[in-house]
Amino acid sequence: MKIQCSHIPRLMIECKIQNGKTKFTGDNDNVKIIEVTSRTPDLIDRLLTVWEDSVRATHLFLSDNEIKRIKEYVPQALSGVAHLVIAEDENGCAAAFMGIEDGMLEMLFLSPNLLQGRIYCTFVPNNI
Repeated sequence: MKIQCSHIPRLMIECKIQNGKTKFTGDNDNVKIIEVTSRTPDLIDRLLTVWEDSVRATHLFLSDNEIKRIKEYVPQALSGVAHLVIAEDENGCAAAFMGIEDGMLEMLFLSPNLLQGRIYCTFVPNNI
């Protein structure tokens, strides 16, 4: 699976599964792609901020109360997804994250602070 995100110039996140092992790579020198192995409370809080900012910028059909209700379940989802991958900018700040479970993209959220115009991503299946 390849994910091309337009708001981070030339960023391509590639997911390959070979022999039961998953590998994530990125092709932008300014962005670091990390598959998270330790999901600390601090990391969950930082990703929760990315999630909420992204949802408020893109899910205009949700009310404030609906976002607050859904937000209660996000830490559990972040802690429980099989593969949690984050993209950090050159300052080490989370810019985006995705969660993959059973070969399926279950979550993808992008920080609107980095956006210049519209958000769009292209998904190219690759070994999933």
